[in-house]
Amino acid sequence: MINYLSAAEFAKELGVSREAISRRCRLGMIRASKVGGNWFLPYSMLTKFKVTLRPTEKGKRLSYTK
Repeated sequence: MINYLSAAEFAKELGVSREAISRRCRLGMIRASKVGGNWFLPYSMLTKFKVTLRPTEKGKRLSYTK
């Protein structure tokens, strides 16, 4: 069974905005499912993003290679 996080929960875990995650879902950069207007991401994706999260001058930058 796959565990899922909402875009808001996913963003909170990474310390980035919900919109940053939602935008990447819409663009197909993150494997996610939309249910009732909300994005849900597999929990397993969280560890992949934690590894590639890079701090920048303005905040944190998400980068992920499939």
